[in-house]
Amino acid sequence: MRPYSMEYQPKGAGEDFVEEKGTASAAIQTNMKIKAPQWGFVGMASPDGSAHVHPVCPLALTHMSMCPAPEFMQIDNTLVKASDLLPRKLLILDVEGLLVYAEGFMERTAKTAAGDAIGSKKVIRRNGVEEFISRCFDLFDLALWTCTDSNALREYMFYLFSGEQYDKFLFKWDQGKALDTNERWTRNNQQIRLLLKPLKTVWESFPNFNARNTLLVDIHPFRASTNPEDTGIFPVPYTGSHSDTYLTTVLLPYLEGLSQAFDIREYVREHVLQGSQRPLHFRATNRGLPGLLHKYS
Repeated sequence: MRPYSMEYQPKGAGEDFVEEKGTASAAIQTNMKIKAPQWGFVGMASPDGSAHVHPVCPLALTHMSMCPAPEFMQIDNTLVKASDLLPRKLLILDVEGLLVYAEGFMERTAKTAAGDAIGSKKVIRRNGVEEFISRCFDLFDLALWTCTDSNALREYMFYLFSGEQYDKFLFKWDQGKALDTNERWTRNNQQIRLLLKPLKTVWESFPNFNARNTLLVDIHPFRASTNPEDTGIFPVPYTGSHSDTYLTTVLLPYLEGLSQAFDIREYVREHVLQGSQRPLHFRATNRGLPGLLHKYS
């Protein structure tokens, strides 16, 4: 385990601190003075049991991305995992192509012979949706954002989720919250509206979330093309296979790891999701929007 040193010193607090170094158990027993009760201690325990303990405000943990992430925090004479004290992150999921296959949304295949009807579409619920969503509720503040209309979203909600889950989503947005670029292009013989999902819209509505703690999961990388880098992941679209286990065997373990990160952008940069597409950004081309579409097509 790499050594950990904290350079963060709260203003005006130096004279009130006593730093101790020793074993993890000794660190717990140390009588340390704290003027303000909301202050605690962070530190990293080494394999040999030694620990370096530092006083710091818990709220500052989310702003210490320049330092190696601490593993433990001492509060009320107890060492706890620092990641357990972080505010919950926001996970925003797409629906079509991620949780279900929708015929007419993707190219037609013989695998859609068996399915359910949602409006005029034949759909197949992806294997493991129930387990995946249940676990995501444990790990994140969960939201849905789809580029379907409000009627289709309502039908998907009743089709995929229980009544209890329905009320637990932070928000359920349809295409009305998307940014319409008024552009169209053809892919797989379909005319697709270029609707974007700017996370700025989310952060304006929910100011406790930001680029450090928000992740968009969408099957279309272009929908996140105006967002900060490393705030989205883009799985390959689900094509209706009945043997598919991607949600529970690939995506869920990835998200479990990400939920423990201090900054989701660092995690996304350092961990490549299996079976994902590369992100796209407008600045990747000097041809603007048409160039982005050409690059994606």
